[in-house]
Order: sequence, then structure tokens, then C-alpha cells
Amino acid sequence: MPNNLTLINEINFHDKVLSFIHHRHMDIQTYEDMKDVYIKMLENNYFFILNPELKLHMMLDLTYNLNQTQENRVPVLDCLDVDESEDESEDTYQIRRS
Repeated sequence: MPNNLTLINEINFHDKVLSFIHHRHMDIQTYEDMKDVYIKMLENNYFFILNPELKLHMMLDLTYNLNQTQENRVPVLDCLDVDESEDESEDTYQIRRS
């Protein structure tokens, strides 16, 4: 296994991803661009040790942060919408998916 691995976790995610984007002069217009960043990072020995859903939310947030358009805003807001669980006896919530 190569020694030049970079581990990405929830603490360093924003810093590492933004640094990668800026050092490579990448332009992020949509979430599709952010997915390309993710693939490029994997190709460059970056490994994400994150819950997949958390990773998705963080990538959506960064996409909006880098390009604040209505198209990028909607998925961020959708992630914040929660529906009460059908079992009202528990205090749990489920993320509503579009």
C-alpha cells in the first residue's frame, strides 16, 4: 500500500477538499463538478473515512458554498427537511429524500 495516503474525515473534510480544488484550479458550478472532484481525489490517494450520507451532505454544502445558485441551493435545503417518524412514540426523525 502506498505511503502517500491522505485520510479525509469529518474534521478535515472541508479543509482538504477546498485545498484540493484550489491547488488544481478546479471550477465548481454544480454538484456534478463536486463528484468529479471526489473521483479525482480518490485517484490521487485520498481516502474518505466518513459515513456516506454525511459525505453527501458535506459535498452538497461545499457545492453551494462555492457557487451559490438556486440549482445548488435546493439540494441543501432538501437535506434539511425532516419528516416525523411514523412511530410517534419515539423521538426520531427521518430525512425526506426527493
